[in-house]
Amino acid sequence: MNFLYPQFLFALSAIAIPIIVHLFNFRRFKTVYFSNTRFLRQVKIETQSKSQLRHLLVLLSRILAIVCLVLAFAQPYLKSKNHPLEAGEKAISVFVDNSFSMEARGGEGTLLDEAKKKAAEIALAYKPFDKFQLLTDDFEARHQRLVNKEEFNEMTDEIKISPSSRTLSAIYARQKDAVSSFSKGAKTLFIISDFQKTVSDVQDIKPDSSLNVYFIPLAAAQTANVYLDSCWFTTPVRQLNETQELLVRVRNTSKEPVENIPAKLTINGKQKALASINIEAGGTAEIKMSFTISEPGIHQAELSITDYPITYDDVFYFSFDVAPNIPVLCINGDKQSKSINAVFGKDSLFILTNNPESMLNYAAFANYRLIIFNELNNISSGLSQEIRRFVENGGGLLIIPSQHIDYGSYNELLSSFKAAAVAGFDSNATKVSQINFENELYRNVFGKISENIDLPVVSKHYNFVKNQQSNEEYLLRLSSGNSFLSKYAVGKGKLYVSAVPLSGNWSNFPRHAIFVPTLYNIAMFSKPPRKIVLHHR
Repeated sequence: MNFLYPQFLFALSAIAIPIIVHLFNFRRFKTVYFSNTRFLRQVKIETQSKSQLRHLLVLLSRILAIVCLVLAFAQPYLKSKNHPLEAGEKAISVFVDNSFSMEARGGEGTLLDEAKKKAAEIALAYKPFDKFQLLTDDFEARHQRLVNKEEFNEMTDEIKISPSSRTLSAIYARQKDAVSSFSKGAKTLFIISDFQKTVSDVQDIKPDSSLNVYFIPLAAAQTANVYLDSCWFTTPVRQLNETQELLVRVRNTSKEPVENIPAKLTINGKQKALASINIEAGGTAEIKMSFTISEPGIHQAELSITDYPITYDDVFYFSFDVAPNIPVLCINGDKQSKSINAVFGKDSLFILTNNPESMLNYAAFANYRLIIFNELNNISSGLSQEIRRFVENGGGLLIIPSQHIDYGSYNELLSSFKAAAVAGFDSNATKVSQINFENELYRNVFGKISENIDLPVVSKHYNFVKNQQSNEEYLLRLSSGNSFLSKYAVGKGKLYVSAVPLSGNWSNFPRHAIFVPTLYNIAMFSKPPRKIVLHHR
């Protein structure tokens, strides 16, 4: 056994006081006169025996009281090999989780109320001269110092719910830094939280033998909750004065179904759509919210539902961009393409510009989202350099080869993109046999796919030799296994390469029904769309 304050053991010498009192009885006796002493001897013997026993018990009680009092001040303890106690001041760091999830109801109010109460109980277990650090998800600068117990309690009372959320490893590192400068006594860390799965990266915490770490979990009394899971548009591009459809997925974690949960969509501060949701117990539901945008630019949207008592996940904010049009530049070889003009020239969403290869303004490339090489026989080094910069900065490029290409200039450009090189052409008749329905170009083009779907017929086509470093993704594939239309991710942009010109003697692709959605979606996805950014209120 060890003692935290062994100097108090000297007080055991006080045991001598009751012993002295017992050995030297200073009481004064009175003389009592009896007329008859015949029975006095028997009474005296009995009284003296009882008195000695009583005095001995009183002595032992006094000695025991002094020993217990001295031991209480000396504070005995059993020494542990893993966590030895140290005398003197102690440094205690307490983290109180105040993220949105702590709004859930516990057994004694919200989880945040329970966490603050436990923090106060921890402080109560220590002495007034010990040092404390309070830490929350806000990581405030004023919480980076050690304070006394009174100031710690005042700061604990001021804790409020915050949108911030920190991982356990970040919390541990911040607490460790705060107590690292304290060298007088023991250092103890407390983490009070509901330990959400998304932040509980315990595996990233490196233990420190000089620290005592305690995790104090809190559990919500009610886990039932209805929350917004995700939302997405049914089309990749927002268009002016066109009906937009937003799909919203809502989840119900309770064991009972919910009915008539109201959902509201607000855009730029104006309500645009309302819906009512019914969800089975433990299930999900998807609703469609339609609206129209009449102004171009970036729009701020708010999607909300009404659910109680957990409300922090009932509001999502997101933004989206509405472009007035999509500019397309077609660089033509010998002549313009009637097929390309038919797709882009008559649709108000697109602004099509046709330029011969001999009259190009490279500085204007940045004004377009898609550039098409329409049957160029030769690609100059200047054009190759400028188009590579255009694609890497986020633009889209569609290469439609001519019937008589210069292999060297084509392969030089394709090599700079790490794309497959042109190896020659194959005059054997074949047809397109596979469509990559997983790609964004064709994902939502077909409603029901028939096993005997009619696909383009090919009379002859160019062959390509794959580059091992390329990230080629086939869009249309021939029966021979060769690619008919390929896609490459290049920097922030995209490259599309066709294996045939648009001439009718090579294939019926320009006249096929799949031609229009192919070019249409290439233009749509030629520039990376703005991501929907979702976050809780």
